[in-house]
Amino acid sequence: SAAASGMAAAPLAQGGVLAYIVSDTFMTIKTHRPLRKQMLQNRVHKMIRVAGDTFKATVNCAVILAQRGPAAAEHTCQMADLTNVSIHDQYERFLHLLYQTEGTGQMSRRQNVSNQTYAIYHYRQSLIATNSNLPFFVASPKLFALMRDVGNEVRVAENELPNVAYQVSLNERELRLFKLGDQYTGMGRTRHWLNRGLFQVMSGIKTGSNAKYLRLLSDDAQKNFEALEPSRFLDDDDAIALPEEQQRDGITERRCFVRFEMGMPADADSGLLPCYHQDPSQIAINWSREGCAAMRVEGHSDLANAEYRFRPFDEQISFSFAGIYCPTFRRANAPVFLNAASRIFLRHGFSNAEWLGILNSKLFRYIARELVNHTVNFGVDDIKEVPVPLHIDGIAARVQRILRQQERNSRYDYASNEQLEIDRLVYAAYGLNETDIREVEDWYARRYPKLAQAQRRALATKQGKSEEQLLARPVLHLYCDESRHLPHDRESFMLLGLVSCPAERARSHNAALTALWKAHGIPQHFEAKWTKVSPARLDFYRAILDWFLGQQDVDFRCLILPDKQKIFARVPDAKRDEIYYSLYYELLKNTIAPGNGYRAFLDIKDTRGREKIKELGDILAMNYPSLTAEERPKLQHVHSDEIRLLQLTDLLLGAVGFAHRPRTPQDSPAKLALVAWLEEKLGQKLAASSALGSAKFVIETLDGRLL
Repeated sequence: SAAASGMAAAPLAQGGVLAYIVSDTFMTIKTHRPLRKQMLQNRVHKMIRVAGDTFKATVNCAVILAQRGPAAAEHTCQMADLTNVSIHDQYERFLHLLYQTEGTGQMSRRQNVSNQTYAIYHYRQSLIATNSNLPFFVASPKLFALMRDVGNEVRVAENELPNVAYQVSLNERELRLFKLGDQYTGMGRTRHWLNRGLFQVMSGIKTGSNAKYLRLLSDDAQKNFEALEPSRFLDDDDAIALPEEQQRDGITERRCFVRFEMGMPADADSGLLPCYHQDPSQIAINWSREGCAAMRVEGHSDLANAEYRFRPFDEQISFSFAGIYCPTFRRANAPVFLNAASRIFLRHGFSNAEWLGILNSKLFRYIARELVNHTVNFGVDDIKEVPVPLHIDGIAARVQRILRQQERNSRYDYASNEQLEIDRLVYAAYGLNETDIREVEDWYARRYPKLAQAQRRALATKQGKSEEQLLARPVLHLYCDESRHLPHDRESFMLLGLVSCPAERARSHNAALTALWKAHGIPQHFEAKWTKVSPARLDFYRAILDWFLGQQDVDFRCLILPDKQKIFARVPDAKRDEIYYSLYYELLKNTIAPGNGYRAFLDIKDTRGREKIKELGDILAMNYPSLTAEERPKLQHVHSDEIRLLQLTDLLLGAVGFAHRPRTPQDSPAKLALVAWLEEKLGQKLAASSALGSAKFVIETLDGRLL
């Protein structure tokens, strides 16, 4: 915080740059909101989270680069998560990932990348202020839309609902979300709920000395407290029926020990979190009048929230707020509960089973642990801030099945069964598409690698597959082409480009493009190329580009080498191939993300294709030693007239090249119209480099002096 204070105080001049290393805990917790607010008054260029062992710390650290002075509305910051890779254990790979974060502004090398190993995001700094907590989040800026609570509050007039909701939009779908927890003023009998959230969320008690007041009902509790004489135990129904005065101040009878919940541990080795069902607690607390009086004067004790003890179990859900895997949600199992096993009290008419499913879903965990509070603790005030819908059909029945199975077998593998469908229903309720779902699933594996591996192992066994088959490593096809690449063609610049798409979608995308040939009466053998753009076929070429713009999983990347002739002139003929390889390396380097797999298809240009493929493969292997065999691109030469997606690359590359040439009276009106139409649709000029963080259509200009 001392370093951040320099942003506002005299030591740092206006426009001065500050780089510093801090614990990453400041990013989301509410107590550090004033610090984040102060930082946001300046330009935050990047924040890179790294594992604690990078600087021999016990917590993860953040390397921050900031600049004094207000950020423009379009200022973009880079947020990266490299915490899964140790600089000591995986030095080469760590450096490789760190390289992906190089540069700021237009000099930044990367687009958004997210997989099960690491993540790099770019988003406008102003996006942070759309949530009242001002979180410095390292997550999908698109999914952060779910957290918006500034300027989108709507009044709610329906009975038995909160007074306010929040209108958000995701994937062209309008959602009405509510804060999970309500807020209040006052305490105890003067407590007044504001009705601004769905449920009341309350913490449990602190005894001040567990050994004094807690006893064991059986050895199953796995605690070191003394055993309780059975005749002194008061069962749950009788405890809930106690007069209010005894529930508050203590029991006057001999049977004065009541069941007490302390939470449940996770078992990451087997892939099981303590969710849904829990057997009745085997720990009891001395709730005698004398016991309650003694607890009140213990150091560090807290018996607040008396009106929330001894409630019926079916109207409340228990959750743990501390630990790597918190929060976990389950049935309440005792009338009195520890603060580490706090409770959510449902409104009348809301299904306990349905909300157990929503709360234990991966998406809820993603929002809670990445966007609300990413630290090891997740308390009562944090859980109140999670945005939720009112109802999701189909979840309650699946949770009931989980509960029945767990009652018979506490080790039931719900994660490989009903939980898969519960997660799907929650994703759908929030409007996520397949790309968004992959984002959440990758985050889960990145945040909880040990747990995710155990769950993947169990699911593979159930489905009769290997773990590698379930790893879901994204494989991308890269359709590569080049233009103005010959040394003596008198062109002033050279271009290389590629179109990328998921491997599993390549066949259907090629088929969809082929359908456009038929729709426009174009012969199937016709090869679409920029050089063939003409007024007669302008609608056909516009349809191809319109198809490209409409595909969420098809992107284009282009690399431009200006002053080509000067660069070639200073290089001997025998060395000119090295420029070609260097450019292709730069193009692929800024496309490849460790953790993914790739197949790169290069258009055959001459008879030296096999030699060029080998040379390029050797360069990639030499410069990327940390890439595994699965991650290193498989290079293959193909004929462009056989692959529609490669023809799309030619068309887009041609449009960029045309835009970079000086205009002449002889320019094709059809090509001028097509470039103008594409620029309008993209919202960017094809003659300029793309904005930082662009993903759909990326144009990069290479400094030839670096070759």
